[in-house]
Amino acid sequence: MKPSDDFCSSSYEAICKESAHADPTGETSLDYRGEIRALRVLRKIVRTNPGWTTDQVEDELVKRIYTPERKAKLQRIFEYVRGQMTAYIEGQNSNVLRDADKAFLIDRIKRVQLELPVDRTTYADVTDLYTKSEIYYERSSSGEEHRVRVGGAYVLNTSSEYSIIFTMAHELAHAIDPCGIPHNSVNHAVYDELVQCFVDSQWISKDEAQCGNKDKSSEVFADWLGTEILARAIRQQTSYSLQDKTRAAINAVRDLCDDSSGFEKVNLEYYPTDVVRVGGIFANNTLLRKELQCSASSKAKPYCRFDSLPSKGSN
Repeated sequence: MKPSDDFCSSSYEAICKESAHADPTGETSLDYRGEIRALRVLRKIVRTNPGWTTDQVEDELVKRIYTPERKAKLQRIFEYVRGQMTAYIEGQNSNVLRDADKAFLIDRIKRVQLELPVDRTTYADVTDLYTKSEIYYERSSSGEEHRVRVGGAYVLNTSSEYSIIFTMAHELAHAIDPCGIPHNSVNHAVYDELVQCFVDSQWISKDEAQCGNKDKSSEVFADWLGTEILARAIRQQTSYSLQDKTRAAINAVRDLCDDSSGFEKVNLEYYPTDVVRVGGIFANNTLLRKELQCSASSKAKPYCRFDSLPSKGSN
């Protein structure tokens, strides 16, 4: 039996139900465990410094969580993901994504900045983020500034670089998701066909694909593109054993698994269930399954992509 057989035959159970194992870069766990760790750090600061003000406590919390080493790792991976996503867009068939479309999308990706705390004031508008497992993409009200922010609990909880790669790619993908770009800026028919594929694949319903009405197409798009970038990252590790690659894939999305013991349940108004995200979108990626030596199923639907034609530099 190959190390990847459980993933290939029952990916959701392999990722969300089995015990976690470290990959060559580290491990990841369910979100709530990171939040417990962050709260423990906070409590220790308060307990050992009873006379400190709230500002002093928050500054110390930032210092202990966002160390120079951790911040450098996040920045390095963010830049790697940005480069991979840019290359992915550049490699699309020009008959589908025109040169002008590609230039516009790549410019959107390049404008996004990773905002990591210098002190408590960096996230002054969302100070609870220091103890949360969230990472999110955000546009300013003017639409000119694009940034990704990282919760302190996520920093403490995740050492696997593959989890960080997938998560950063998911957030960067929001810069070019179908509901986040001006409709007249690119050939939107390409996006329309892609979202229709999401519907046909039963990742979302037709109603959930409509932008502006608690749509889920933006999150599905981000998972879809994030998975492609993750699969390419695993493909680059030619020295990894099949077990190493399988564990990297599992750790990449383990934090998407819903757990009833967590502090907060997933908001299903905007996200599909973890069964869809993990077992549908992630586990059926063509390149990922190829890297993990999963046999092709004759009943499997074609995996969604920007176009159905062979593209330059495609898989």
